[in-house]
Amino acid sequence: IGQQSLAFGFKFNAKGTMDCYENDLELLPFGRRRNIDFTMIEGDFQLFRGTWSMVQ
Repeated sequence: IGQQSLAFGFKFNAKGTMDCYENDLELLPFGRRRNIDFTMIEGDFQLFRGTWSMVQ
């Protein structure tokens, strides 16, 4: 469940169950990166998916 405050005092909230896949660590010339792919499998949206990317 997430919530965000919007302009004019409105609040937006949604809930969902996510399926996540943690990818292998990538070695880059300037550091390291790991991506986590996610897809909502149940929740308030028809479609919600993407990738979180951590770079160190």
